[in-house]
Amino acid sequence: MNPEDEKYASQLIERMKQQNQMMQPIKMPERKPEMLDGGSNPINEQAALASIANSQPSAPAPGIFAECPQCGIMHPPLNPGQKCPVAKVEIKEAGLKDEDVTKLVVDLRNIAISQIESKGIKDGNKLFKHITIEFMKSLEAYKE
Repeated sequence: MNPEDEKYASQLIERMKQQNQMMQPIKMPERKPEMLDGGSNPINEQAALASIANSQPSAPAPGIFAECPQCGIMHPPLNPGQKCPVAKVEIKEAGLKDEDVTKLVVDLRNIAISQIESKGIKDGNKLFKHITIEFMKSLEAYKE
């Protein structure tokens, strides 16, 4: 080994030793007991709990989204004129409640899934467009 290589190797070893010393854990100084009043009295657990219990609650942090005026839940805003899908439905004239509409939608969902599976339908979007059109035609044609 030539002298330049030995010098380079010793420099590398020295640099690695310095880096290793820097990576050694640093001993943190001992902490004194926390002070409740910022001064002379150390925190007493009972006093801290009493202080928390007697304090007034702060205002809740503002959410990212505002409360929906239709359903009362915080969620992303709706497009103008759009009805909230979570809002409760009640149509007194027809004698329907939200639960009735939900049951209808669940039944239609189950029927659609059953037919998709039994008929081996490949394009679900095309089927749903067809169902929507036929559903609207049926509702428009309905008379009592």
